[in-house]
Amino acid sequence: GIKADHYTLSIMLKALKGFGGRYEVTRILAMVDRLGVNGCPEEAVELFRQWKPKVGSNMVMYSTLVKGFAAERRAREAMDLWRDIRAEGAPMLTVVYNAFIDAQASKGMVAEVATLFAAMQSEGIKPAPRWPSVSAPVKSGLSARSDRR
Repeated sequence: GIKADHYTLSIMLKALKGFGGRYEVTRILAMVDRLGVNGCPEEAVELFRQWKPKVGSNMVMYSTLVKGFAAERRAREAMDLWRDIRAEGAPMLTVVYNAFIDAQASKGMVAEVATLFAAMQSEGIKPAPRWPSVSAPVKSGLSARSDRR
């Protein structure tokens, strides 16, 4: 099959320009997902930001972007996205916080995990049992220790 790298997706994006179909958001989300999964999270963010004025944003898109950065173990960029969402004032969901927390915890970013937990609490969002937000403090502490060795 065709590899969904940034070259292929940029061609697909050009083909979509001007298309006003009702499935546009789904198509953009699929392209953002493929870019993130294939190790191109910057291109995924660029595509998202390019189309955001036209199709809007939602927490599924943000979660997809975060997972792309998490797959590349790029926790700092994931936190930049969290700051963008906060600046927009968009309402967060437990599942999106879980993606952010997992990205930070897997890199041993203990302070960031604590920041995300505090934000969840201040927004009245409760961690779901058996989700990353519950086990993240332990995971981040273990990752931080293993990174120091």
